[in-house]
Amino acid sequence: MGCCGQARSAQRMGATGRPDPDPAPSRVSPGDPSLAYFQYTGRIVTGVILVGGLIGTRYRFEYPGAIVPVDARDRRSLAGVAVLRQLPGP
Repeated sequence: MGCCGQARSAQRMGATGRPDPDPAPSRVSPGDPSLAYFQYTGRIVTGVILVGGLIGTRYRFEYPGAIVPVDARDRRSLAGVAVLRQLPGP
């Protein structure tokens, strides 16, 4: 048996060999510092699904103008996407 949580880390590894992302929070609070909010500004009516660069969570923006809470750890990777605009915090 490994030490320092190695067994837990091994259990969380996904099929890609990367750790599975943490589950989404059950309740989203607008003032939650662990979240950032992004708005889809693109013109594709069907929306877009993007994958966060750090923890690999999939974020679905269903229509232009959609606002989606994003794990703060993925904020930097999504901030570089041209069709997203990060909204100011509360």
